[in-house]
Amino acid sequence: MAKGDDDNFTGGGNGEEEEKQQSITKMKHMVQSSIYSTHKNFVSDLVFVPGSINVDKRNPGDGKLTHFISCSEDGVVQFWDSRFVEKEFLKKNPDYVWKPYLRMEVNRTDGTGELGLSRLLL
Repeated sequence: MAKGDDDNFTGGGNGEEEEKQQSITKMKHMVQSSIYSTHKNFVSDLVFVPGSINVDKRNPGDGKLTHFISCSEDGVVQFWDSRFVEKEFLKKNPDYVWKPYLRMEVNRTDGTGELGLSRLLL
């Protein structure tokens, strides 16, 4: 094998890795949710609800991506509103505890226990 051929095998993935590293954005958190009102197991999926779907009639999203849904293996689906995590709101309400506004438990139809979820599809 020629030296140039060897470079294709060892160096081919480096360009892809560099591209992935450049697309990663580091962000600082703004607020944390309370451990008592959220999932008891790791979050397996998180999906933003399209702006065209009205999730909360009392507080509509006005066509923007403001709501998301999280699911976990603990058998719970939670609906979140991200508008309350804006900087201006948090400055005015420093003691605000972010929590889901809707929580659904997913149980088996025969009532023998909960179902753990791994993926959400809208």
